[in-house]
Amino acid sequence: MAQSAVKMCDICVSAPRSCYCLSCEQNFCEHCKALHKRQKISMDHQFEGSCEELRDVKSRCEDHNENFIYICTNCDMPVCRHCVTEKHNGHKLSALEDSIHFLKEKLAAIDLTIGEASQYVTDIDRGLKFYDRSIESVKRAIRNEGDKVKALVDRYIDQQIDNLKQRTKSEKEKLKKIRTDNKIVFEKANAMKDRKTKIIKQQNDTMTGDLKSLAVEVDGIQPVPISVFLLSITLSHQYLKKLLPL
Repeated sequence: MAQSAVKMCDICVSAPRSCYCLSCEQNFCEHCKALHKRQKISMDHQFEGSCEELRDVKSRCEDHNENFIYICTNCDMPVCRHCVTEKHNGHKLSALEDSIHFLKEKLAAIDLTIGEASQYVTDIDRGLKFYDRSIESVKRAIRNEGDKVKALVDRYIDQQIDNLKQRTKSEKEKLKKIRTDNKIVFEKANAMKDRKTKIIKQQNDTMTGDLKSLAVEVDGIQPVPISVFLLSITLSHQYLKKLLPL
């Protein structure tokens, strides 16, 4: 069972088709298209495709010349009403349009994923700036204390700053890692959204498989959340002070 491919122009029936008129629902060669566009009644008609081979807009069963109306869940393929009583008798069926609608709704989660990943990246950028300001604040406090006790504290100051850098480095790297992960999710989700846009332009029988495949990929990506606790504790001035063995 396969889709029947119309390869010739529906108008002259002698030249290979190159595009499809959305208004007339017919295939045209370049010559017939030019004539069609010159006629006043059809000059505003829109064509899909150029000189490349296009798929039929309507999906039909090659065995029975009927439109596909179901998806056979057992065989994972589109079927017409005659197929249901023949090769697919007793199989579990679902309406083709319902299956496509369900998959489209599921893929709508891409927009939510993009929003969440983008927000997490923004929050981390803001947190990193605050984190750097907090570190600088601790450095100034340590230096001010060192100035009061003169040379004896100079050594203490250097030791404490080095200790601060070492102990805060790992925390900062964690935030950078989470930011990078969310950036990757953001980019992948955008790419999947572009693929979704291309897929839904396909015909129904081939669209289902591609949508299912993309849906599996969507399930495999999730933004890495940043909890309020992590930001408030890790980035707080008090927490940075606790890292120092006073």
